[in-house]
Amino acid sequence: MRMFHQIIHVCKALHERLRTGLEPHGLHRGQARIVHLLGLHDSMSQVAIAQQLMLRRATVTRMLQRMERAGLVARFPDPRDNRVQRVRLTPAGIKAQEVFHLARQTIESAIAGALTAKEQADAVALLQRITRTLRADDPADGASADRDMADG
Repeated sequence: MRMFHQIIHVCKALHERLRTGLEPHGLHRGQARIVHLLGLHDSMSQVAIAQQLMLRRATVTRMLQRMERAGLVARFPDPRDNRVQRVRLTPAGIKAQEVFHLARQTIESAIAGALTAKEQADAVALLQRITRTLRADDPADGASADRDMADG
């Protein structure tokens, strides 16, 4: 029980720090995940975004609609298949990506400053093991992430 509660506290503290870094720029955590992913690609299909982030397609569609209204992304038909919607960052989305990276670096620096190099490596290894264990036991493998990560 103690480990479960500690993991919850770490997640809440991480989310709060991230929220504090993103909200002044009008960016939400779920949107930041999409902005980060799109920053790694020229463009992506909505289906690929949903798969990569382990979110339902409908959740991604709603998030992208909000992001498009905010000017962060542009959606367009795939040139090879008009049934497929592709998404790319706008100049405002590229700026949002920079905001996310700065917020993430600030958090990572704070954590790294509190741990030795060995403790950091041990923590990463343990968190990866915990993640693999939890995913192996979850047949939906991330379906509940919709509720947690789609707050944007």
